Amino acid sequence: MSDEPHSLGGRRPITAKLADLDPDEIALRRWLLTRAVDAVDRISYTADGEKLREAVDADTDTAFLAVLSQLAMVDPVAAASDPLAAAKARGEQAKRDILASQGEMLSAAEAAQQLRDDVREIERRRLDGMLLALPLESGGYGFPSWQFAGDELLPGLEEVLRSLTAPSPWSRVLFLQSGDPYLGGQTPLEMIRRGEVETVRRLAAAYDDLVAS
Repeated sequence: MSDEPHSLGGRRPITAKLADLDPDEIALRRWLLTRAVDAVDRISYTADGEKLREAVDADTDTAFLAVLSQLAMVDPVAAASDPLAAAKARGEQAKRDILASQGEMLSAAEAAQQLRDDVREIERRRLDGMLLALPLESGGYGFPSWQFAGDELLPGLEEVLRSLTAPSPWSRVLFLQSGDPYLGGQTPLEMIRRGEVETVRRLAAAYDDLVAS
């Protein structure tokens, strides 16, 4: 494969004419093209827009393929055999988006210092769902700083968390930060900050029914 610059405006001439190839090689090339188109199509629906632009603007085939390899968030073999691969990739991207929207994230040690507690207690509260912490791509957990108010949790948050039946930290954070039609489009977090805790607590307790409806 050549490393000459490639533009979207046209194609470089194909040096090997089809007439010079045997039928098996022609079929192989067509199959390769089909696989490549399918792979790029799958990636285009799961990748970050900025990275897609980086791929499109790549000056060489090598650079283009390097960006595509970064965008392939699932193993190509697994993607071919797993019909849910694209959905899983979208789920992973959604998690990255949630992480990016949290603002400052504290480590367990920093959360312990914030609450004037020890790390073991912070870990216990995380496992009990009484502290919000999201798994980080680098390993460990990040504690969103917006849940703290001085050396304690945001007033009313723990009461809501005790009632919230959402199972995963991702869904618990989404519940708190997503506008809800039952709250006139406001987020539960906004309501908690205004002191309207009981309204949010009742909504949290009905989480399973709301999700199933």
